[in-house]
Amino acid sequence: MCARRGSNINQMVAEYRALRASVLRRWIDDFQLIAADLVDLMRFNEAIDQAVAESVEFLEAELEESRNLLLGMLGHDLRGPLHTIQMTATYLTMLDAGAEVSEAADPLERSSASMNALINDLNDFNRAKLGLGIDDITPEDTDLTRVIGDGIDQLRGAYPDHRIELEMTGNLVGVWDDRRVQQLLSNLVINALRYGSADQPVRVAVSGDGADVELTVANRGPP
Repeated sequence: MCARRGSNINQMVAEYRALRASVLRRWIDDFQLIAADLVDLMRFNEAIDQAVAESVEFLEAELEESRNLLLGMLGHDLRGPLHTIQMTATYLTMLDAGAEVSEAADPLERSSASMNALINDLNDFNRAKLGLGIDDITPEDTDLTRVIGDGIDQLRGAYPDHRIELEMTGNLVGVWDDRRVQQLLSNLVINALRYGSADQPVRVAVSGDGADVELTVANRGPP
């Protein structure tokens, strides 16, 4: 569907070009142009350019919506086979059929949990893009000192070759969704690690001031 829409955009632009060339050719062949005609020619070209821009914008919006719907369906349909994998891994663990089976089930469980998190992220992204908001937010009384600290410890363990500096100041107690805050933190820090200089630290700063909390993630290197 997306490829066909992209082809439609190219076809539409080609048709406008052909229309412009045909009209201008007939105009030049049938009339002896004077200065006043040049103004009409300019207006005609401006009208064609405007029509092309509006049509491309409309088709690109349709293409983006189709892409988001496709990703949404993909995320939904992946839950079925993923659930089967999770149930199989759980069954193998409960079976207690020896160390080899348990060792084989453990990475299966961890991988399926990672896949489930990725599918949740994909669904959240698509809900946001479609204007439906982010689903499954459960705010509760939380101290971000613990949430951010735990998240940074996990990232340091996952990226032992990189330095991640953390500074937290002020009152960081409030009503938050722990999982979503750690998800946000992880995305920002991983991007900073990926696109920053490997020999420079990524600095995370969290400061509380009254009712506001500011989270800053900064890296070093060529922009």
